[in-house]
Amino acid sequence: MRAGEAGSAPPPAPVFGGVDLVVMDAPSLPEFGEGVGPLVAAWADPWPGEVVVSAGLADDALSEAVRLDRPAVVGRLTEAC
Repeated sequence: MRAGEAGSAPPPAPVFGGVDLVVMDAPSLPEFGEGVGPLVAAWADPWPGEVVVSAGLADDALSEAVRLDRPAVVGRLTEAC
């Protein structure tokens, strides 16, 4: 098909916005042991497929800490439990 000819156009590509990254001040999970570091979760719509989280002591010393391959369920309580 040439430009300007009738036909079906491909579906639009998804537009990825920002990712909400949550750093949780929570106890370590038993399966990870002590001293692993903070727990993180990420959410985005649409989900980009993978989110790389980097960590380090300075901007020029960042290294890959983890790759998140699925979104977390992120929310906020509306009232006290």
